Parts: sequence; structure tokens; C-alpha cells
Amino acid sequence: MDRSAIELIQQTAIAAAQDMSATSIPTVVLPDNLRIHSLEQYMDHPARFRGRFSTQSIDAFGVYCQSFDGAHIFVDGNAMDAAAIFDLGNPDIPGHAEHTAVVQLNKTAEFKAIEKIDGARHSQRNMAEWLEDWRHNIVVHEESPFGEDAGKTLPIHQAISRIRSVTIKHVSEQTQEEQEFASQKTALERIEAQSSGGKLFWGIEFVCEPYSEMGERSIFARLTACPGRSEVEMILRISRPEAIQTEIATEFADMIKRIFEPMNNEIMTFPVHMGTFTTRK
Repeated sequence: MDRSAIELIQQTAIAAAQDMSATSIPTVVLPDNLRIHSLEQYMDHPARFRGRFSTQSIDAFGVYCQSFDGAHIFVDGNAMDAAAIFDLGNPDIPGHAEHTAVVQLNKTAEFKAIEKIDGARHSQRNMAEWLEDWRHNIVVHEESPFGEDAGKTLPIHQAISRIRSVTIKHVSEQTQEEQEFASQKTALERIEAQSSGGKLFWGIEFVCEPYSEMGERSIFARLTACPGRSEVEMILRISRPEAIQTEIATEFADMIKRIFEPMNNEIMTFPVHMGTFTTRK
């Protein structure tokens, strides 16, 4: 009897002595280097429920979660997504966290448009065409909506006309102050943007749903004109962008909480946690 045959007999004897009855999944130790093999694939049904449900609808996410007895819900406002883990268990009896559901909201086309144009330099023609494309979402403010003249708006066609005809003018000012023992002379230069239809307006109010299934929101953007290499360039800059994102994230979290609060009872529990959860294997 050679050495390999002796090793095979030894491994077979050791494998036969192993008790694998404590595992939830039927397993067996084979003499192939005493590796553990799962027999689950040969069963009529899996040993436990595994899977990941993914959707872009908060309502669909809630309906799916409600079809089970409970789950831990984790909300990430920065990523605009929420995850449900149905078999997380607890510290005393932990689960495998193999059954999950995720909802990831998509930005609307309107919100993508205002984000894309934010802070970018555009020609007069491109800016006018952008205003024309999204005219149904835009309210033009001739003066600052946050100042004393708030509420003074301008028809969209007049705003587009002013954009097309705007020109840049360099204005120089010189002042001199004479005192008894000294004199001071200053020269100032400023840039003015003027249009044949009147002065350039303050900016716009862009009304849209930032993400699907969320409420409408007003996004204010200030318009400025500056000299380019060969022509006037226009810039729209969103006011308070960080605050807007925080407000959107808070609204998303509130929507998730409103869905699951009525589901909590003696049979089902859906605690909502702000943050993310990562399992460790």
C-alpha cells in the first residue's frame, strides 16, 4: 500500500468522524483535503431566504418591505438611498444579513439641468436657448427675490431678449481729494452689463421636483455677465447649494419615516436608522 492510499484512508476516517449536524445548512466533510461541502444545492428549497430587491420608487420599496414581518431600515441622505435588512437579527441572535431591499432615487431631468448649468460659463446664445428650453420651470426675477423689491418678475421672452442683446461696458471713474498737507487721487474701473431692452435681470427661480416622488422645490440662481475672449459670457450660480442639498436629504428621510411608522405594531417592527450599515464576514 503506497503513501497516497494511506493518507486517503486517514482522511476518510477523520471525515466520517465529523459531526456537522449543528449547521443550519446541510454539509459534509469529504476526504478531499477535509474540505467542507454544502449540500444545499441538492435540496428542494434553500436553507434560508437570500436576495436583494432594488427599486427607484419609495412606494414600491415600502410595499415590498411590508410583505415581511420586519426589517431594519438604514437611510443615507447624502446618497439619497435607503436599505432594508430583513435578517439582521440582534446582538444575542445575529442574522446573516443576506436578505435586503434598496431604494435609490433618480434625479429628474429638470434637476440635472439646473445642476449642470450651475457655475458654468455660457455664450449669450447658449444661455438664451437654455432659458427657452426650460421656460415652463422658470420664473425670472428682475430684482433680488430676497431684497426690498422681491416679487418683481419679468416675462421670460423679455429675459431672453435681454440676454441676446447684452453688452459689456467698461466705466472709469477718477476722484481727487485735496487736503491742507496732502492730496489723494484714485482711479476706479468697473464693468457694467447693459442690454438694449434694459438692464440685465437679477436671476431666475427654477421650480422642479429634484428627485422622483419628491415635492416641488424652488431653486434660485443669480445671473452674471462677464467679458470672454471674443464675446460676452453668462453665468448662472445657484444660491445656497449646500443648504438645498441638506433640505432635500431631510425631506427624503422624512418620507421614509412616514412610510414605516404606521407599519410598526406587535407583530412587525421597522426601526429607521440614519446612516449606513456594513456587514463583516
